[in-house]
Amino acid sequence: HAVIRANKYSGSDVVWLRKDIARPMGIVAVQHIDKDCSADPCKILNGGCEDTCLGVDGKGKILCGCTQGVLAKDGYRCVPKLSSNCSSEEFSCSIGGCIPFYLTCDGIPHCLDGSDELQSYCAQRTCSVGYFQCNNHRCIPETQVCDSAQNCGDGSDE
Repeated sequence: HAVIRANKYSGSDVVWLRKDIARPMGIVAVQHIDKDCSADPCKILNGGCEDTCLGVDGKGKILCGCTQGVLAKDGYRCVPKLSSNCSSEEFSCSIGGCIPFYLTCDGIPHCLDGSDELQSYCAQRTCSVGYFQCNNHRCIPETQVCDSAQNCGDGSDE
């Protein structure tokens, strides 16, 4: 049993610090780090964040936050959280507000945050009573089925 020091990148420059240690119980590695705060991306124009710059993730992408409202889809802007009391015929947007149910999952974001077009929502949803489920997961009013017009966008209603 021994304690040695070596170059952490190449393993070269081996130096024996202690030999013949009976029962080494643990070791602490210490490195001097000079943190250059001027290189902090949050210090430069708030990282591009409208409200709060939280730092960077493991891939170097800036993380933003909002003290009021919610973060927009672009990850930088904040949008107000609206209250929503939607009817059964309407979709409740994540940040609040209501849109007609048939406008969801049509490839066009109608909610300010784009929550009506999220793949996680569109792939698993089922249509409400009075609506037809298209093969592409869109929901159209049953009155538009077999009306000689392709309302689904994939032709599954005709």
